[in-house]
Parts: sequence; C-alpha cells; structure tokens
Amino acid sequence: MRSTAFLIPLLIAGCATRHVSETSAPSTNASGAKIVHSEFIYESAPFPSCHASTIEETKSGLITAFFGGTDEKNPDVGIWVSRHENGKWTPPVEVANGVQADGKRHPTWNPVLFQPKTGPLLLFYKVGPSPSRWWGMLMRSTDEGKTWSRPEKLPDEILGPIKNKPLQLGRNGGLLCPSSTEAGGWRVHFERTDDLGKTWRRIGPVKAEGIGAIQPTLLHHSANRLQAIGRTQQDRVFTVESTDGGNSWGAMSLLDLPNPNSGVDAVTLRDGRHVLVIAADMTSYCEAVREVSAARGEIPARHAYPGYLYSDLAGLYERCGRIRGQPGSVTVLPVLTMPAGDITHPVPDLTGYITEGQIVLSPRIHAQGIYPPIDSLSSLSRLMRRGAGPGRGPAGRRASGAAPAARSGARCG
Repeated sequence: MRSTAFLIPLLIAGCATRHVSETSAPSTNASGAKIVHSEFIYESAPFPSCHASTIEETKSGLITAFFGGTDEKNPDVGIWVSRHENGKWTPPVEVANGVQADGKRHPTWNPVLFQPKTGPLLLFYKVGPSPSRWWGMLMRSTDEGKTWSRPEKLPDEILGPIKNKPLQLGRNGGLLCPSSTEAGGWRVHFERTDDLGKTWRRIGPVKAEGIGAIQPTLLHHSANRLQAIGRTQQDRVFTVESTDGGNSWGAMSLLDLPNPNSGVDAVTLRDGRHVLVIAADMTSYCEAVREVSAARGEIPARHAYPGYLYSDLAGLYERCGRIRGQPGSVTVLPVLTMPAGDITHPVPDLTGYITEGQIVLSPRIHAQGIYPPIDSLSSLSRLMRRGAGPGRGPAGRRASGAAPAARSGARCG
C-alpha cells in the first residue's frame, strides 16, 4: 500500500490567549538587528537522531554541540560538536561518550557549552542510564573547540548546568549553574563554582510546594536580583527569584504562561530586555512572529501579522511526508488555539489552506463530559470523500477513528 503523508492540525476553540495589540508597534530595534542566517548544521551524519543542542560564540566563531545516536537513552548516544569555519559548519565530530572503565557504555545527555570571560571553553554534559541516575561531566578546550581535555567527573551531588547556560557573576567571575534532579521527584537547585569547575557549592533545593520542576534558565535583572524560569509538570512555567546573587532563593510559584512539559530557555539582552522561548502551540508561535515583525518595523498585514506568515507556516507544516529510502510516512499534528473561537482568524485560516484537514475541539462538548470533545460539524478533511458516502461507515465511526490523534494533540496543547 502506498504511504501517504497527512497534516491535521488540532484547533481548540474558545481558548483564552494573551492579548496582543493588532496595530503595528513602533520598532524597538534601534540597532537594526535581525535574524542573520537560518540553516542546517548538517544534512547527513553517522547517527540517525540528535537532541538537546547548545551553541556558543568563541573568538574564532560559533560552535554547537548536541547528543546523537540511535535514539535518546540508547547506550550509543555520544556528544557531538560542530564548528562554524569559513562560512560553513564542520562535519559533526564525537568528542565524548559514556564508555566506562569496565567497558560498559551508558548514554550521554544534555551538553551545555559556555565560554567564560577568561579561560577555556567549557563543555558540561551528563552520563548515565537515565535522568534519575546520571552524573555530571566536564571537558575544557583552549583552542575554541578544536581539541578537548580528558573528561572530568564532577563531585557527587554536582551535575553542572542541567540544560541551560550558567551565569557569570561577581568580580571574581564565579559561575552560577541552573540545575535540577529527577530521582524521587522533580526538584530545582543551583550550583556555584568560583574557579571554573575546580571546586563547587550546591544551593538548594528550592522550596516548591506542589510543583514538580526541572531545567531552570536564568535571567539577570540587577547586580543581586536573579530570576529562574523553567519546565514543570503543572502545565505552566515556574518562576523563583533570588535577591542576593543566587546564594539563596525564595519560594517557587507558577507564571501564567503555558508549558506542555517541555524545556524552556531565556536570555537577558545587553540592553536589559529579557527573551523567553517556550514551546506551547502554533498560535503562540505566530504571535511571537508578529511581535518580532513589529519590532523590526516591517509592514503589517491582516491583524498585524506579517505578510510572510503563510510561507512561514508552510515551511513548518510541510516537514511531514515520506522518508527517503524508507517505508511509511511522517504525520504532523500541530496544535493551535482559535482566539475567541474564531476559525477565520489568520492563524487557523492560513493553516487550513496548507493542511489536509482540521480537528476542532470544543469547550461546549467538553463541558458535556464527552471525550475527546471533537466538534464533528466544524471539523473538516480534504480526504473526506474517501471515507464518506454509500457503503462507508457511519459518521460516528469516522469520528472515533480520529479520536486517538485528538487525544494525543490535546495533551500536547
């Protein structure tokens, strides 16, 4: 049977979204900064899967690292590095793996590159059979990532930055590393080193009543005021603050920002603004595109979204399809909310032009205790004629056939 690629977005009607002005905002980009380049680091590699990328700038250019192997948790997963030289990325090179002295091999996890103000380039990563049993490792490079020192195991109870970069603070240039543990529950803590990894001090865990949290990222508000934000099991981003440069932390709370149990990252810009990156739904993504477009002073189109939103969405959605040289296909189910339940809003409207169909989830049907709450009459499919008409199953059977996809998408949203 011939493989077919499908793209069916999940539309959640009537969900509240953050209000964003639909008028063009004045440009806050006085420097004229913009996205300089977008490209693949590699298009072929000696491993089929990679994850958890990190990037850093050195004196000689950009360098990136990620873990790659058969699949996450597989013992063959190692840490790979690629450098940007002469206008292109070097082929990925494995610089670390989880081979132990007794010959047993564990997977590696979550590399974090960091270039201190002075001193060697640092590469933190984890080794172990799972996130609840891994340990921290550290390597150094004095030539911008061309060669690396022998791996060093960090002290017990010290994992290094768990996913996001450390902050370099104070006159002595100490590093504050955002970290977390997953054994026996998710907990956030911090680690401090004042000598680039030779000695360490653990701070925390943070008080987080009723919140399971990991993978914090740090924002620098002032000399002593810091904020950590991160991933939770409570469907919202957490926040916690320090007023003494990270030596102690207050109680954790939840922000009114969605988090479908996925990683976040943030950075404080040189002008004091803060940028937070979270994976929520496609509507939130499009709102972010609109904000960036307004800040760049671009001419707005419908509802103040940029005119290139259609092609931008198509570039994401059309990643579904058949895999070259392999049977089967890739199905993408993007999740998006419809502001005020309006299916003619630019985001669901443009999505409908690109995708094979739309499954609409209704709060009204959900309130009736029906799960999954699919609004069959509002949902549509360009392939409907293949499953409707004389001799075909009843509509209820067709709706139940879509239920697994809807249930999966609802969790993601």
